[in-house]
Amino acid sequence: MDTAEPAIGAAADLSGATPQSKLAHTNPLAKKLAQVLTISLEDQQTQNALEALSEFYVSSKGTSKRSFRADVERRVILMNNRFLDSLNGINQAFLDIEKQVTEMNSQCQEMEDKLKTANERTFRIVSRIKDMKESSQRALIRKSLAEAFVKRFTLSDQEIQILTTPHLEINKSFFDALDHLHQINEDCRALLVTDHQHAGLEIMDSITIYQDLAYEKLFKWTQAQCRGLTRDMPDLNRTLKDAMRALKLRPVLFQTCVEDVCHIRRTAVGKAFLDALTRGGPGGFPRPMELHAHDPLRYAGEMLAWVHQASVGEHEMLEGLFDIRKKPALHSPIRTQSSAEEDSPSGLESLLDDSDVVERILNKGLEGVCRPLRARLESIIATQQKPLVNYKLMNLVQFYYNTVSRVLGSSAELTITLHEIEGVANHAFFENLNGQASEMIKAPEAPKRDLLPSPTINDAVSQLKEIMTSYQSSLVPHEEREKDFANLLRALLDPLLQVCVLGSAALSTFESAIYMANCLYHVQTTLKPYPFTDQQIAALEGQIQHQLETLIQEQHTTILKRSGLAYMVETMDKNDKHEPLALLPGMDARSISDAMSQLDTFLCNVAVEASSLLARLTSSRLAKTVVQRALRLFVDDYSRFHDAVMDPSNRYEFPSTILARTVGEVETLLGDDLL
Repeated sequence: MDTAEPAIGAAADLSGATPQSKLAHTNPLAKKLAQVLTISLEDQQTQNALEALSEFYVSSKGTSKRSFRADVERRVILMNNRFLDSLNGINQAFLDIEKQVTEMNSQCQEMEDKLKTANERTFRIVSRIKDMKESSQRALIRKSLAEAFVKRFTLSDQEIQILTTPHLEINKSFFDALDHLHQINEDCRALLVTDHQHAGLEIMDSITIYQDLAYEKLFKWTQAQCRGLTRDMPDLNRTLKDAMRALKLRPVLFQTCVEDVCHIRRTAVGKAFLDALTRGGPGGFPRPMELHAHDPLRYAGEMLAWVHQASVGEHEMLEGLFDIRKKPALHSPIRTQSSAEEDSPSGLESLLDDSDVVERILNKGLEGVCRPLRARLESIIATQQKPLVNYKLMNLVQFYYNTVSRVLGSSAELTITLHEIEGVANHAFFENLNGQASEMIKAPEAPKRDLLPSPTINDAVSQLKEIMTSYQSSLVPHEEREKDFANLLRALLDPLLQVCVLGSAALSTFESAIYMANCLYHVQTTLKPYPFTDQQIAALEGQIQHQLETLIQEQHTTILKRSGLAYMVETMDKNDKHEPLALLPGMDARSISDAMSQLDTFLCNVAVEASSLLARLTSSRLAKTVVQRALRLFVDDYSRFHDAVMDPSNRYEFPSTILARTVGEVETLLGDDLL
């Protein structure tokens, strides 16, 4: 094979310079033979080639060897033909593809030309559509602005009809439309500070007529509703409250409605008070107050309680009418929603103070009860002759004056009336009190043998106690009560103490002191439970101590007489010339010894004798104080007398035998009484 020859020749060249290789360069057959001889059967390629040749021939015949080359070439040609056939199919397929691609390219080019032509044709349309779309967007924005402007600055036909038609009912829709109307007005005011003053003025001019008609309709409706506020506690609907709040923006109309409410409520409250006096409540319960005219305190209390309840009820009703229970916000709506509704802002502020309006109507409304209340209370006060009843009436009027003044204020007509009635009651009380004191002083009652306070004084003290009990329940602050009650207490006590002094004028000094101490102690005991009488209690304590000093001196004198030492102590004290006592009449040793015997007898019975003298003193504490201090004075006198007897200058012989008792023994015998 031709293909094997180069390989054999290459192998020979690589094997070295042999004689065969040199010969091969000159002889092709030798070259071929050299190649065959140099082939190694161990070579992998050779083995693969032999294995491939074994597939051509089954047996190694000579013919086969001779046609080997031709067979190989034939096979190669056959394989090449087969490969060529395969390539022809592939080539045909590629040609078909090329044809299709060419056609597609042609069609794409055609389409591209058409698209280019179409693009050129539609470009102007697209530009026009874009311009129209932008114009449409601008038109929509202008439309929205125009609609918003119209909605914000104009009223709808339905709103105009609701606001201006007289026969249509005032309801929530009316106030919604009125809110819108005021909102338009506020917005127009905002336009006036911009470049659109002309539009703002034109719109304000156009809505003014609707605004006037709406307020005229609202005013007439409100007046009609106010005329129905004639009952004690009228029902207040939400619409009337909204109407009152809306009318505040028209002060003249609002004030007219307020005056109507004042007049109506004044008449209604006055009539209700007269009905309560003469007819009673519905169905006769509660009963007419005039039925209790015989009981001044109950009659006055029921009238004042009714007036107080009426003032509180009127205040609550008017607060509900003007809806001031919750303080409105700075930009509060005309219409305040109920708890179940949401507040809707409208940018309106209250032009009038609700509290002032309520106070004015409340004061005017309650003026109707002032005249009948004054006439009846002054009549009750004028017919009472008892200071205690007058004082209770004064306290009752004062209590309701303080209570009502917190609701109405101090400048209200009803408050002023109650204050004047309180003054009348106060004047009548002091007039009766002075009259009673004058009667007591004119004919003072003499004390009995027991030296206890007379019935007249007991009655006056009982009256004082009731007055203080009544005053304790008053509304005067605790820190001011003593100062406030001082004048009244002096007016009550001064004549009482004067009567005590006049009653004791016919008694002895000792009995007068006991009687005065009993009266003063009785008054002081009555005052002690009340904290606002401390100053007067202290003053009474001073007077009691003054009477006790008198009793102590009287008791001391009596003890000296009964002990037998009175003459001797008196002589000793009167010895101005300081002569020896033993030389003075009645001061000799025998006389002193006799006196000591009487002293022993006295010391055995001192407790009984001292107590018998003060048995008519009602206070055991005061009696014990008098006895203790009198005995202490007696011990002091005995001590001085004992020292005088023991003094040698008084010339007593054996003085220790004259005085049977030492000072210590006397104190020991009087120990229980001195403690």
